Amino acid sequence: MSHQEMVDYASELANEWLAQSLSDRIAAAENTEQDT
Repeated sequence: MSHQEMVDYASELANEWLAQSLSDRIAAAENTEQDT
């Protein structure tokens, strides 16, 4: 695996993780708003 391939792979993983983290945060925020 070339260095560029590793960079691309890491970026892809980071993007997936960020998207998941963001959607979790939005869901948690919505749940908090509903509770009040």
